[in-house]
Amino acid sequence: HFAVINPLHGEYFLRNAYERRADEPTFLIIYITPHFFLFLFLLNKALFLFFLFKKN
Repeated sequence: HFAVINPLHGEYFLRNAYERRADEPTFLIIYITPHFFLFLFLLNKALFLFFLFKKN
């Protein structure tokens, strides 16, 4: 994931996969963000449909 988004750091993270400390938050934020927004989008759709059907 990371190599695609940030080519400069990709090799660094692959080489130091088990000893990355300072850059871990950045790595996690970049890894989680797309999935998080997809989750919010789907949750929003689900709630919309739920209230739509609940009304009838």
